[in-house]
Amino acid sequence: MVKKCEYCENEFNVMYKSSKKRFCSHVCANRSSSLARRRRIKLNCVVCDKEFEITYGAYIHRSKTSIPRFCSVKCLSAGMKKKELWRSVSCDNCGNVFEKLICRINRKNFCSMKCRHSFAKERYFDLVPKRKKTGYWYENGYRILYDDKKNGIKEHRNIMETHLGRKLKKDEVVHHINGKRDDNRIENLELLSWSEHSSLHRTKEKFEGKHLFGGHNNN
Repeated sequence: MVKKCEYCENEFNVMYKSSKKRFCSHVCANRSSSLARRRRIKLNCVVCDKEFEITYGAYIHRSKTSIPRFCSVKCLSAGMKKKELWRSVSCDNCGNVFEKLICRINRKNFCSMKCRHSFAKERYFDLVPKRKKTGYWYENGYRILYDDKKNGIKEHRNIMETHLGRKLKKDEVVHHINGKRDDNRIENLELLSWSEHSSLHRTKEKFEGKHLFGGHNNN
């Protein structure tokens, strides 16, 4: 799959559609982050109305979370005492009404950690199989299935275990022969040890001219 670098706008290839790679190299990634760190946004303090600067990344984060703008810790302490910065919300687990800062109001609000854990245990985990209508999802290109205990298991490892009639050992790896992580046909799967699997991929990267571990060891 071909993607476009967000810094130099050159096209580069990625192996999987699910890849979140944004830059063609570490050089472009470092230069892009350097520009973002140097970029500043001017704002006015909501307490003393003094003008101050913050980084662009912090500005984007505060815009998403509705965090008020304060120029100093002193103004932050004074601002947190303002009644207009607090809202009455109801707990999504027990229904109790409590006061919460505007910047800390999320899609789910809980009055205590006990309610948060109770909600996650009783509702979220029970709804997981229903949320995934297909019964699987993708993680780094691999297809993940649900087991009997509602835990995720990689499909290619599950297929190999069924084929062998036993559980895989800790030092055993299932390798995709054609390089496609979602092609889980048994004829495309090969059982290797960790050392054999690592050596196979290092040899392939050397053949393709890639730098291993950030060095120039392509001999």
